[in-house]
Amino acid sequence: MKTTTAVVRGDFQYILTSPEIFLTNKNSVDLFQSSSFQERLVGVLIDEAHCVQNWGIKFRKEYAKLGELCSFLPSHVCMMALTATASASSQKEIIKLLGMTKPHIIIRCPNKPNIIYYLEEKTQDIDVVFKPLVEEVKVKGTRMNTVIIFYWTFNDCSAIYYYFKDLLKESITDPQGYSNVPKF
Repeated sequence: MKTTTAVVRGDFQYILTSPEIFLTNKNSVDLFQSSSFQERLVGVLIDEAHCVQNWGIKFRKEYAKLGELCSFLPSHVCMMALTATASASSQKEIIKLLGMTKPHIIIRCPNKPNIIYYLEEKTQDIDVVFKPLVEEVKVKGTRMNTVIIFYWTFNDCSAIYYYFKDLLKESITDPQGYSNVPKF
């Protein structure tokens, strides 16, 4: 209750919360609708706005309900939605779901010169695909550039993890909190 009182008084410059707290907690809803809070409110920022569309349908339904915020917002309050992964059609859907009218859209190329995307279809043997990377890790160690390997299934991730662990032995450390990664 101390925090709620401090928020009502305007003690905080920024408030970070989740859609679930913001839309389903009665105290949060009452606070958001209070005139003292709304007078101080300048803007609402939704980071990773693509989650409104991607998660809001089935996974975290409150994301899709973030558009309800517009019905609570005074006219002086701005809403900003940020995403780096929305196609043009996704942008339209996000704008609709958030209830935004006449948004100002800024598009910047997310390409970074220090990031390289390399796709390898999962048709080859794991050794053919990853052996060169293992050898590079052995030579460069911690001086090697960061590499992110993405697979869709936990089984594939587990197989890749144990492939590296078996070949790199004590040079590899378990992720913090995951010393017993299941092996499939």
